[in-house]
Amino acid sequence: MTELRRNSKTDDDFTPFDEGWDAYLEGVHKIDNPYPINNWKHYEWNKGWDEALSRNP
Repeated sequence: MTELRRNSKTDDDFTPFDEGWDAYLEGVHKIDNPYPINNWKHYEWNKGWDEALSRNP
């Protein structure tokens, strides 16, 4: 299993993309994105989740 990004980044460098990546690795469903759809963070979180899926099927 790939390491969680929160373990290798500082708080300042930890982005919504990284949150989505970690969420996928922790078994969080994509539909449970914590950001509202009208927030740019929603899309970055989804990108991180999708990237983790493609690299860790």
